[in-house]
Amino acid sequence: MKENPIDRAVENTMEQDMPCVLCGHSTRHRGVFMPKTPADSLLGTPLTGKTRMVIYGLCEKHHQDDATAQAVEDVLEKIHHSSN
Repeated sequence: MKENPIDRAVENTMEQDMPCVLCGHSTRHRGVFMPKTPADSLLGTPLTGKTRMVIYGLCEKHHQDDATAQAVEDVLEKIHHSSN
């Protein structure tokens, strides 16, 4: 079992398929969004000692690069704004 709580959380979600945040294909691959400046992010300021993150599905079609990271952040921001 993973010791890092973020690794544990990601590992726990990998037990079932999740839609890719960019294209909707079913996947067990995951990505994690952790804002560089939580106070300025769409997630809000975390409680002291806590980390804000979003675990999302990301299928093999999408490379882990700056463009993909920006596309994911844009999608997460749209989801956040549509839920408020």
